[in-house]
Amino acid sequence: MVDYMVPSEFIKLDSIPRKENGKIDYNALTNEFYLNKSEHIGPKTYFEKKIHAVWAKIFGTNQISINESFFKIGGSSLNIMKLLSDINSYFDINISLGEIFNNLTIEKQANLVNKIIEEKSSRAKGSETGSLSEIFEREYIAFENNGIKLIAFPPLIGYGIAYKDLALYLSDYSLYAFNFIEGDQNIDKYISIITDVQKSGPYTLIGYSAGGNLAFQVAKEMQNRCYEVTDIVLIDSKYESTNISTDTVEITFNNMLKSLEDRSAYAEYFKMSDVRDRIKKKMFNSYSYHAQCKITGKVHANIHYILSDESDGVKEIQNWRQSTSRRLEVRQGRGEHNDMLSEEYNYELIRSIIEKI
Repeated sequence: MVDYMVPSEFIKLDSIPRKENGKIDYNALTNEFYLNKSEHIGPKTYFEKKIHAVWAKIFGTNQISINESFFKIGGSSLNIMKLLSDINSYFDINISLGEIFNNLTIEKQANLVNKIIEEKSSRAKGSETGSLSEIFEREYIAFENNGIKLIAFPPLIGYGIAYKDLALYLSDYSLYAFNFIEGDQNIDKYISIITDVQKSGPYTLIGYSAGGNLAFQVAKEMQNRCYEVTDIVLIDSKYESTNISTDTVEITFNNMLKSLEDRSAYAEYFKMSDVRDRIKKKMFNSYSYHAQCKITGKVHANIHYILSDESDGVKEIQNWRQSTSRRLEVRQGRGEHNDMLSEEYNYELIRSIIEKI
């Protein structure tokens, strides 16, 4: 008998649970098994939660630990095919049956899916070859799949790599994440690239932090040129209504730089000598640009605003509401401003927004 069919544990029950017709109630039997378990480890990551939901549907219970073997808790050769089909369908990947047999827990399957999607994303146009240093030189990073195309604008750091983890979670969409484009004609350049990767609308733009202001400016100019921009997702983007002085730019930039080096998701990049100076220069130019670009006018697009835990919600909502002739939808995100693209909860919020567009 093959290993996975050999019982690894026996549990004594007072009686076998049965349905009214006298047949064994396998769902209740599964619950009895878990009531006798001393340790239960629930799903934590995005992939664990999604795969856990698939298992729960198969076994008829949510009381499944992520370190339990599929066959150990009653799985069969028939429903493992269902498991394989559902995972491949949901994540738009092609895991083999052999890979499933080699990864029989939710935890291992989640790691497998994560790895496959990361490899798939790294092969995407714009990020498939070259060193990290070369990626920082590009105008945008493309995480291409078969789904709806999303256009993302960089936060003050000036690089689209900030959206890497979000692109991974939105693996059934194509996400094009801009690096900050310098020069007086940068809005024209953004629009040229956008209309090259997506020939016609409707367009959906995303902006985190200062990237939200840039997304707004690009959307407004695209609509002036008769392109259809229907939705803008703003991730804790402060409404900038005044210009910032040069002295203030210098002081604020140095403080912000130290904060990023010390505690943010970008810290790893500052440790790389071949990109550190380049990042600082790009970041300074990005911040200097945003310091002189205040928000004016309106767009005819739905604005979906996600607040951080430390955002002045009332003020930002009032400002952004007057900036659109369509709807402003507000959602409370999770985490401080610098952590908004590190929180799984926020990825789910963004997905829910896009799915309704």
